[in-house]
Amino acid sequence: MIENKIIASKLFQGIDTKQVRQILDSVRYTKKTYSKDSIIVFQNDICVNVVILYSGDAVAEKINYGGKVEIVEEFTAPSILAPAFVYIEDNRFPVSVYATNKCEVLFIPRDDFMNVMQRNTQVLINFLQIISEQTYFLNKKLNIYKLSLKGKIADYLLTQMKIHEKDTFNMVSHQRLADLLGVARPSLSRTLTEMQKDKTILIDKKKVKILIPQALRKLAE
Repeated sequence: MIENKIIASKLFQGIDTKQVRQILDSVRYTKKTYSKDSIIVFQNDICVNVVILYSGDAVAEKINYGGKVEIVEEFTAPSILAPAFVYIEDNRFPVSVYATNKCEVLFIPRDDFMNVMQRNTQVLINFLQIISEQTYFLNKKLNIYKLSLKGKIADYLLTQMKIHEKDTFNMVSHQRLADLLGVARPSLSRTLTEMQKDKTILIDKKKVKILIPQALRKLAE
């Protein structure tokens, strides 16, 4: 049942499965399945639905004015795609989102979802919290753009260390990391080599080990 998959979403935090089922029964939702590399939403599409990724993984990409593709955010189900743009006047998706593996997505018309929030205070609180967290995330990303390349890499590695709760973890490919940070791959590779020479980090094949976290924190300031 779909409610068993979406109940783990922050949107339905504090709400039991029965209530989630009642919410779904009260709206005109649609479900769609996307294969790997399929586009879920296109940049500049009109956002008229609350879009919930409830199975699979996806990535948001944006094409800048120079024609370069930048990875803006990565999603793991359950997640809401671009919630802050659902109810604004210029409600166009700021990014394209494509599936990195098989994805299942739920679309709820924004008018129907507005009625849900009016009836259920907990859903309203959860939705506002999600938007607030996204605003914080975007603000942090803007601050990262001001950092040097070493600072950007340091911030990424420190974030990964916090997520994995250990100082050694799998490293994404250089091209993937370059896209995430919005930099050229050769520049990224040179900087990673410099950081290894400084004995700040150690890269062994697909794994990276943070040797001096304090040095990374200083770079990321």
